[in-house]
Amino acid sequence: MGRFAAMALGVVTAVGGFVDMGELVTMSSAGATYHFALLWVVALGVVGAMSYAEMAGRIELVSQRTVFQVMRERLGFRLGLVPLLAVLTLNLLTLAAEIAGIAFVIQLAVGLSYFWLIVPVALGVLCFQLVGNWKLLENVPSFLGLPLLVVPAALVWGPIHVDWTSAAHQLVTPHVPTSDHFLYVLTAISLIGAIMTPYEWYFYSSGGREERWTQRDLVVDRVTAIFGFALGSLLAFGLMIGGATLFFSHSISPSHISQTGLIAISGFGQTGLVLFLLGAGGCVLGASIEVSQSTGQALAQFFGWSWGASKKTRDVPAFTIAYSLAILAAVVILLSGVDPVKITVISMIFAVTALPFTFLPMMLVANDETYMGKYRNGPLANTIGWLFLVVLTVAGVAAIPLLVITGAGGG
Repeated sequence: MGRFAAMALGVVTAVGGFVDMGELVTMSSAGATYHFALLWVVALGVVGAMSYAEMAGRIELVSQRTVFQVMRERLGFRLGLVPLLAVLTLNLLTLAAEIAGIAFVIQLAVGLSYFWLIVPVALGVLCFQLVGNWKLLENVPSFLGLPLLVVPAALVWGPIHVDWTSAAHQLVTPHVPTSDHFLYVLTAISLIGAIMTPYEWYFYSSGGREERWTQRDLVVDRVTAIFGFALGSLLAFGLMIGGATLFFSHSISPSHISQTGLIAISGFGQTGLVLFLLGAGGCVLGASIEVSQSTGQALAQFFGWSWGASKKTRDVPAFTIAYSLAILAAVVILLSGVDPVKITVISMIFAVTALPFTFLPMMLVANDETYMGKYRNGPLANTIGWLFLVVLTVAGVAAIPLLVITGAGGG
């Protein structure tokens, strides 16, 4: 019963924690621009996310070492710095976007400019981590994020007419636009970056250490990664299908969270707006915590520092300083006046360029019998893992030139 409860809780929290600022910015906009022609990217990204999350969790519970600890042992200090630095750079950009996302949600609720909310939001995120423990940090934002299910619910039970037949057809055989091919491909790459941001599974696998996973918990890892991400993808699909249904025919491209919220409002009115804001706030809060914690975890695991969200801060000083400095750096970026939406887009593009550097070491470890024994990758895990690594490598090479050609996505 304990293991069943752990699986159920893991799936629920994975649903509420699936969406972050990247999905909120890109999904409805992609639907508004390309209708259903990018649904296949969401499906592809979710399969990749499931695969690597399960792998990261399995590495931790079988080897009883965290991912970055194993990477340093397997690759050595100098080579191991490559994935570490890639993750830290990406986390910093992502964290800035997530903190701005919380400020945007509060701005919609109270009417105060998001710029004046940046510092209070960052302090709130930091204080929550300083006084909270692992269960609170993992579960509270995820449960707060569940009301975002109002988006797919509005498409099913609201007055919006969705052409489900066309959506299903284009999921398998998408209608690729006859013009702006570069922008279409760049948008697809950014969606992959939004769905497969590495902090999610590094934070997830570190949770195995926080919760003292053992090999007996393999089934918990697999069920949580597969069913949690699968159900969480309903949010991403809902945002894109909602954007396609509401905005595409009117040639409107939503550029703000408030416009994305129209999907929920069209289904449930003022109640839908409240649920949307609560869910979006919970999701982005959870992402802010996960990114900052993941930054401290990566550094602590790589350099051998003591760490843990449930430990007193005086017992994990370097870990605490690391995630605190990450939040401070994100605030400095935002206060410089950089457009948060641009930061989000750039972070998603950079995610794709960084993914091969972070996933290749993980694939090597997952196939290393010394660490994994009989639980190393099987044929299916290897087929999916290496296939995605090739796809991500090609996308990563193409991302920067496409960013230049399209003027950072501006066409």
